[in-house]
Amino acid sequence: MKRYSEPWNEFAGMYSYYTSPTTPSRKDLDMIRDEVMSMISEKGRPDALILGCTAGYRKMLARHGIHADLADLNRKMLDINNESLKGISMDEGFIRCDWRDMNLKKKYDIILGDFAVNNIHKKDKSRFYRNIIRHLKDDGSFITRIAVQPKKPLRKEQVFRMYRNKRISRKSLNELHWDAIFNLGLDSRKGAAENRKGFAELSDYGNNRHMEKWVSAYSEKFPTVEKEWSMLKEAEQDKELKRHFRIIRKSRSDDYKYSGICPTYVLKRKYTK
Repeated sequence: MKRYSEPWNEFAGMYSYYTSPTTPSRKDLDMIRDEVMSMISEKGRPDALILGCTAGYRKMLARHGIHADLADLNRKMLDINNESLKGISMDEGFIRCDWRDMNLKKKYDIILGDFAVNNIHKKDKSRFYRNIIRHLKDDGSFITRIAVQPKKPLRKEQVFRMYRNKRISRKSLNELHWDAIFNLGLDSRKGAAENRKGFAELSDYGNNRHMEKWVSAYSEKFPTVEKEWSMLKEAEQDKELKRHFRIIRKSRSDDYKYSGICPTYVLKRKYTK
């Protein structure tokens, strides 16, 4: 548990600065809202669980009067996300727990998890998936956005070239964050992206002196702690999911850089009782 929670203490402190792709975009949320509305029309307000404290998910469910349980290792993530939800009437419960072995003694119509799968180490994936299934009602849906490997990861020289004439902004720094971690920090054979490796590669800019200001701004806004994300090729990710679920839908938004490698999956149990 400590292995998962400690890096997130660092990330939580910076979370309010994140934009898409790290947080779901308007179109990402629209896709999920459509699923929720369909569920409401069929069976009324669903029982909902959110893996984490994602503000966009919480706001969307609150607007439709849906109670949500929030499951997270880190209370700090709840406090940070609450900052953007002031003035909104929420019906929620917070449960501090580990997604791999939580036992909430309840089943849900819908479980939402933004990049939840990417936060689980490879050796723990089956255990995590089984526990999600354990908390789903027979016809429940697990809806999750998952980052998959770029087909052609950017090389360091490409990244340096891209930022030669760019202006530093919140949007461009968030994109650089992904350029660094999920391209320069990607170990495609291992199926993982490493935070510290990505920053080290970015910092090794040699004669590309224009990157000095970018690296400085990056280190102020984003944690450079040791943190690893699981990240498979899309075909491998699909295969892994199919071992545990039925893939009902896979959709992509188009309103941010890297939306192409961040599909949203609608998953259901393979077998019902």
